[in-house]
Amino acid sequence: MKQDSIQELLAKRAAGTLTDEELATLNILTHRDDVVACAEQRAVAIRHRRRRVAAMAAGVVAVMAVGLTLLMPRHEEPLMAKQEVPVQQVVDDEVLTAPVEAMPLQTAAVDAEKTAAAVTQTYRPQHHKAAKAGDPVVTCNSQCDADSVINDIWKFLTA
Repeated sequence: MKQDSIQELLAKRAAGTLTDEELATLNILTHRDDVVACAEQRAVAIRHRRRRVAAMAAGVVAVMAVGLTLLMPRHEEPLMAKQEVPVQQVVDDEVLTAPVEAMPLQTAAVDAEKTAAAVTQTYRPQHHKAAKAGDPVVTCNSQCDADSVINDIWKFLTA
């Protein structure tokens, strides 16, 4: 009897002649509310599983990206302080006008020494103060600037 009434109510529903009371009876007989609630619970579980898998995949990708970034070799040079000084080329007019074959070797060596001396004399830092005879000379201190240390070394080597 229950099966016959379900079949009749489904036929009426397909024909479009089902009333509201008959629809409520059909829902009770087919346990529609329980079926829909169970289907919604399964759908929520499936969605939750998919989100968890997607989150885990994103986490794995992020960890791998960070790991690869840290493990990749870098071709960076270490940071070093550099001071670029414009080089002024001192050229003697005699050297430019005289042919190379006519110049004796001793004259060429003297001209090279003059040129080297002129180049070293052209670079004088403006902020370097000359030490007085009674003042102590500090050669290595945290307050020394690089130019004064280099100049002291140059004076030592050329003396």
